[in-house]
Amino acid sequence: MGDGYTLGSVGEWNDRFDALVRLGKERFGLEVRYKESSGFMRFLGWILFFVEGFMDQYTTTIGRRVWFPTRDEVVRLPRKHFRILAHELIHMERSRGFRGIGYTIRYLFPQILAPLALLSLLAFVSQWWLFCLLFLTALLPWPAPGRADEEAWGYAMTTVVESWQYGRPWDGKTIPPWIQAQFDGWSYYRMAWEWEPVRGKIERYAGKMEADTTWTMVHTIRLIAQGGPEFARQMLRGV
Repeated sequence: MGDGYTLGSVGEWNDRFDALVRLGKERFGLEVRYKESSGFMRFLGWILFFVEGFMDQYTTTIGRRVWFPTRDEVVRLPRKHFRILAHELIHMERSRGFRGIGYTIRYLFPQILAPLALLSLLAFVSQWWLFCLLFLTALLPWPAPGRADEEAWGYAMTTVVESWQYGRPWDGKTIPPWIQAQFDGWSYYRMAWEWEPVRGKIERYAGKMEADTTWTMVHTIRLIAQGGPEFARQMLRGV
């Protein structure tokens, strides 16, 4: 039994997943961890109370660390988690193009402005500082164009990898319908209020990933997904 695919057994896809982890380690210093054994993730889940299923349904990436819900689920459903990890590696690849915390600011804006409300504590110097309380409005679910754009890259990767797992090129138009809910739902705090512009971005980014064989990391992901288990085993041996 597998998880909905015909190309390769679960064991073979575990090899492919391990090869993808190795790619991430060599390129970004990737660390794979699991929420089931993380007190920090339990605390974060408490803060993100509005994200239903944070601990057992979502993968979380902070810096170079990726937390999957459980190790058993990764081993049982390696094809699914191959797609998820490829998605996260695109974020890491994209972050290289920003200086310092530029990527983090881009991803978290405008909600990242909310802590500036603490400047209101300087009201003892001048009551004008009380206007900083207006920064609390940043906590509302405003559109987050930077985050939406970065996730468009991530879900473009998800889309093309799923096609590659079926052994075919991406057809240029098929985007799984559940992806829309990631943008206008609460999973990412309603980062986009309109779907069609986002859909257009995903199509463009996925088309680039499909066609550009000079993009080393994306091309390597494709080779792992389509190159068969022996290719994955060669990667793991460093051949």
